[in-house]
Amino acid sequence: MIMNRNYIKLLPILFLTLGLVGNAHAAPDIGQMFANFQRSSEVLTKLVQYSSYAIGLFLIMASAYKFSQLGQGQLSAKVPITMFFCGVGIFALTGSLSIALETMSMGNGPGSILAPSTPGLDAQGQAAIMGVIYFIRLIGYIAFVRGFLLLNQAGSGQQGGQGQQGSIGRGLTHIFGGAAAINLKEFATIIGNTIAPGVTIF
Repeated sequence: MIMNRNYIKLLPILFLTLGLVGNAHAAPDIGQMFANFQRSSEVLTKLVQYSSYAIGLFLIMASAYKFSQLGQGQLSAKVPITMFFCGVGIFALTGSLSIALETMSMGNGPGSILAPSTPGLDAQGQAAIMGVIYFIRLIGYIAFVRGFLLLNQAGSGQQGGQGQQGSIGRGLTHIFGGAAAINLKEFATIIGNTIAPGVTIF
């Protein structure tokens, strides 16, 4: 599965942020900057969560209309069925996320964001790392919702030049990749135990 190009474009931002961690002492207000960035990410994450209710409800209502067209032979039954389940998945964001995380053996919820306890980092360095974590979590929520929208497109035949299997694969990649980004602490722990058992990342 290929990473969406839109998310690849975000990598330079993350690398720039990580680079600032090592030079946090050089700028007296860098800690405040990352603190503001963290608060902005929290607000945007809430916005995505609240928007998911509206998007999910719209898809559910649209699926009801599509169901009414089945008797007229205008479309396949998979269109409203897919739209309905994708709508429910987006509307019940927390429940859908719990299912995805349990499937990946990463708990049953988004988890908490704990401040890193990395020795040798001052308050500004800690703030920089927290800014990165909150940013990744925000991208995770966006990707998670977009994954259901891609699955809905696949079910309705709107692949945008790609095959149905490709759209389904992209949708699942967004869903599970987004879930991993949302529960970054648990995901990092799993990767750490796989690569370097006994090493604490967070």
